[in-house]
Amino acid sequence: MELTERQLFLLIVAFCGITCCFSQEQQGDIVIVSDFTPPAIYVAALGPRLNFKQVNVDGGRRNISAPAVVDFDPVERRIYWSQWARAENGEGFIARCDLQGRFYQVLIRNLEYALGLALDTVGRKMYFSHEGMALEVANLNGNNRRTLIRELPTSALFVFFDSVGKRVYVSDSTKQTVESIKLDGTNRTIHIDGADGLVHPSGVIVDRKARRIFYSDFGTDRIAATNLRGEKGYTLYQYPLVSTETDPHAMAMTSQNELYWIDRNHPRLQKIPKNVRPGQIVVPKEVGNKEFGWPSGLHIYQAGGSEGLKSASLVMYLVVPMIFKFLLNQ
Repeated sequence: MELTERQLFLLIVAFCGITCCFSQEQQGDIVIVSDFTPPAIYVAALGPRLNFKQVNVDGGRRNISAPAVVDFDPVERRIYWSQWARAENGEGFIARCDLQGRFYQVLIRNLEYALGLALDTVGRKMYFSHEGMALEVANLNGNNRRTLIRELPTSALFVFFDSVGKRVYVSDSTKQTVESIKLDGTNRTIHIDGADGLVHPSGVIVDRKARRIFYSDFGTDRIAATNLRGEKGYTLYQYPLVSTETDPHAMAMTSQNELYWIDRNHPRLQKIPKNVRPGQIVVPKEVGNKEFGWPSGLHIYQAGGSEGLKSASLVMYLVVPMIFKFLLNQ
């Protein structure tokens, strides 16, 4: 196939546009935090300063009363969050908007208090839990909603999507478990439970490269890890005093091997190295310019990480064939 001068020119322009987009995407590493008190969602560029700014959802016309868990879709550049309850009628829902608060949409309605939320940005799915005692899945636009687990207790706090292992992990503070299932709802497996010293698990992260499950436990006030089978567990950080004044909650990890978490009774984001050895004593570092009231959700997106690279590949897969089809019709 020989290209005309016009087609060649358009191809060069399209290539430069895609390259520019990916260059901007690589600079788009962000940290997102949701806060109950006062209710708001904050975004900061990932770096040493973490200068958080509030997302003005729909120009300030939307009442965010209780944002619980946050996630991010790098393909469409949208923040997703589960709304634990809405002030006027107690309804939970899942919504999204862009980083500037525009294009606000409620995707899933009439949830009995929405809790966990995790996105599969390549497969274009969302996984979410709610106090209707279910783990569900739907398309990112809210369509094709179906139930994966019906018997969840009312405290399935966090959901994590394992893009490599193709499993969904759930932390449950009532059952004292961290468990997972396949994406079709089968092969339900308990990885960690009370016999492992688990009391009230909260945040959970699966690191396939390190072959570790990282989790927070607000019953024992610690950040801990175990292998993928739930064996050889150890503590990365133990709060000096086990108290109701401490509440380690949502967690996130960077490709620089840093483990971040929020404490619902601590005003600032904290971090430690991911590769802490058993028995090693570490002191968490407080980061960010923002003092939160009662933070609930945390998500870190890195364009150069596995999530970003897979999303970039998806964009190339979708966009490049469209460009060539357009050029051939010129």
